[in-house]
Amino acid sequence: MNVGEVARLFPADPKEWTALGSPARVFPYDLRARFRTRLASPFAAADRARPRAAARLGVSTRAYEPGDAFKDISLPLLARLGEYHTRVDNAPGRAQGLVVAHLYGNMAFAGASEEASKGQVALTVAGLLQTAHLGALHGFRLLPCFEEDLPTFLRSHENAVRRARWLWVVTDGLFDARSPDGGLAALATCLAARPALKTNLVIVRDALELPAWALSKTKGAPLTSARLSSFLDVSAADRIAAEAPAAKAGERRFSGEAYERALVSQLESLTLLAGQQGFGRALTRAGMTLETLARDLEMLA
Repeated sequence: MNVGEVARLFPADPKEWTALGSPARVFPYDLRARFRTRLASPFAAADRARPRAAARLGVSTRAYEPGDAFKDISLPLLARLGEYHTRVDNAPGRAQGLVVAHLYGNMAFAGASEEASKGQVALTVAGLLQTAHLGALHGFRLLPCFEEDLPTFLRSHENAVRRARWLWVVTDGLFDARSPDGGLAALATCLAARPALKTNLVIVRDALELPAWALSKTKGAPLTSARLSSFLDVSAADRIAAEAPAAKAGERRFSGEAYERALVSQLESLTLLAGQQGFGRALTRAGMTLETLARDLEMLA
């Protein structure tokens, strides 16, 4: 099973992504159980408390504040006292996982009609991470970003980022058309200024936005679509022609005479930035196998 097959469980319409606060619920039960067992152990290793310790499971309450999520309101206290109280996890040994999913306009792009969009793949990654963190008895929060400027969004949510012991940023890294690296350098600087216990960057790309070597050698994951496999050795001009319909719709991706070189440079720069700034990174796409993606996330844990 590849990532694209699971990603198609999520709605293709970006307008419906705003309602997906818990992406793991979209997965079938057997898939959740399978990856909960697979990923929970390495994620749980970050906890200082024992799995059943009160410090890891403890939840307290505080007075309700405007803006608190409805799901965090204590219904037993509301029924007994008639007052609103918010449940808060104050456990010192409990790891908090925060996933920032970049779901801006260009994430709706899919290079072939039978493939899932980048946004659907990003939600699949978020669902796997939610399954892993909850399976390890961690706290979890999904923070969707519908703005193009991801670094500014992270700075505006500094409190949430500071509280997280695990920070996962899922994006395509092509949100800044003015920058040759698509904005990755600015994002890396932003992540370095807001350190968590573990910070990881997951890059989601369509096959048309990857160089040929990444398509053929990325973790040994084969392309299942015959249409996409035809793009393995095509010229830059053919790639630009394939992008023409999306370009007419106003979607921005890298293209031009140096298309292939630009894509290679972006990924090489990302590897260098990750080493300098001290965060983990992974690359995924719809054609990658689900097992390969799970293995990559497990290694980052």
